[in-house]
Amino acid sequence: MKNNLLRGISAVCMLLLPLPLILMLDCAAFDEFNLLRYVFYFLCAIPSVLSGYLLQKIKNSQLKPKRILLFNIIKLVVLISMFVILIITTDKICEASNYSFYGTYVNFAMLPSISLWFLLGMKLNLKSFSDIFTPLWLCIFLVESFLCYVFCFFLKGDHPIMSVAQSAMAYLVIIMALMVALLVNQSNIETQINQRKNTNLIVPKGLRSYNASLIIIVGAIILFAMLFRNVFAGIVWWFIKFTLILIDSILQLIKLETSAPITPDGEIPDSPSLGVQQSGVDFSIYIIFLVAIILVIIFRKRIFTFFRNLIMRIVGRFSQNDTSTSEYENYTDYYEVINLYEKPQNVESSSDCLKRYKKEKDGTQKFRLGYRLYIMWLAKRSKNISNTLTVEQQKFIAEKTYHGESDIHEISDSYTEIRYNDKAADSENLAQMDELIKELYN
Repeated sequence: MKNNLLRGISAVCMLLLPLPLILMLDCAAFDEFNLLRYVFYFLCAIPSVLSGYLLQKIKNSQLKPKRILLFNIIKLVVLISMFVILIITTDKICEASNYSFYGTYVNFAMLPSISLWFLLGMKLNLKSFSDIFTPLWLCIFLVESFLCYVFCFFLKGDHPIMSVAQSAMAYLVIIMALMVALLVNQSNIETQINQRKNTNLIVPKGLRSYNASLIIIVGAIILFAMLFRNVFAGIVWWFIKFTLILIDSILQLIKLETSAPITPDGEIPDSPSLGVQQSGVDFSIYIIFLVAIILVIIFRKRIFTFFRNLIMRIVGRFSQNDTSTSEYENYTDYYEVINLYEKPQNVESSSDCLKRYKKEKDGTQKFRLGYRLYIMWLAKRSKNISNTLTVEQQKFIAEKTYHGESDIHEISDSYTEIRYNDKAADSENLAQMDELIKELYN
């Protein structure tokens, strides 16, 4: 699944974060449920998100501390201005409307919402979707939903519409749980891919799309069951009730046949239970329903196989490329030809590598050579350093071996971006590397 789509799902989670509070206070303010008001509420998110995004983007481009401080003050002023505009607008609408409502409740609902949406705009400048909606915000949402649900229970006596808000919160928690499950799953897969970048391990091709499609299908089934739970419960209750009535009627017939006197005409007297208040259509539906249950039990394996193949075919269309022709193309995201009889290469010494480092003109290649020199220096002082370790593992070993003045963590992070994300080394990266090499080899 593409990172932009995951960033969009994370943004939707942040947009829905204040919704339980809005549901509770909106029902308390108006005593009626109207979807148009919620459209207006979320329209307020547009200027909040755009303001946060643009101000944070401009701030990130600044290098001087005074300008960074200035834009922090500007962000605070803009946020307070939006608060003032909201309060004034709410008061004007309350005065101009034909019916009165508690504008204070609306303000209490929208002020934290605007703050969260403004923060969402600032977070949209981050590259990773996992940085937009973090586990901390999930905990805040769960606590908020629980408290709002409890308050709705106590306010239901004065505001009967609170039952609608409680039902909406229950559905919202399910939807949020499904989106968070998708984000957590994709984040774990991304972590596994990053850990295996410079190793000989691989991640199966289409794993992201396969898992995402599976979660979406399961989530759709859960939502469908929740939406039509009353219908399913009614069908089950009708079937049980009709079965009990039928059993009672049969028992009454047996009782009458064994205890009643034989009449000259051989007729059986009517019983109250036999006069079942059900039509012939209901009885026919009951027979069809019973036969369907028996057939499902008998052919359960074939039915399960059919649905499993159907789901695999649907999921396979999302996770595989139909134009693939190679028989090995469904096993890995990239391919590499390994020559088992390749001639051994001469190992480059640190002095040769240092000469290449000093002569290199390309900044990115020079930074990579500098990192190689840094690893050579570590290898002479630690037996745990090897070519199979990840950058994070090398960083962990360097914390125990290197005790100089250079920032090893920042240099390692820069190397990760340059090697795996095709980022070009800038002047700041080269300056840090030059200081490190001078410290290690002078």
